[in-house]
Amino acid sequence: MLLVALALLPIAKVAFEVGTKIAGRTRDILPLLIIYKGKKLHLNGFYDSGNLLEDEISGKSVIVAEWKRTKHLFPGCRKPEDVKGLIPIPFHTLANDGLLYAFLPDAIY
Repeated sequence: MLLVALALLPIAKVAFEVGTKIAGRTRDILPLLIIYKGKKLHLNGFYDSGNLLEDEISGKSVIVAEWKRTKHLFPGCRKPEDVKGLIPIPFHTLANDGLLYAFLPDAIY
């Protein structure tokens, strides 16, 4: 099972738009259905073969999703840091380093 990391900035949107332009084809765009605690989340995902983000402890791969698209899964929480039980995932880019907060969904289709 993959983890889903919540990004405060629209990283996923930027990656999707840039990736689509680079790929130039729609076969790298995949519809996703994420189920978490009985709630459904429909997203379009961009398959990025260069995404090496994974949980350092479990070794599970990570899907990055924009917080504003996922926050309905966590009622009453204004930002990922407010959600109890999320897994901190350190990330490193050329521009900066930081933490994303991930959850383990019940299912991903």
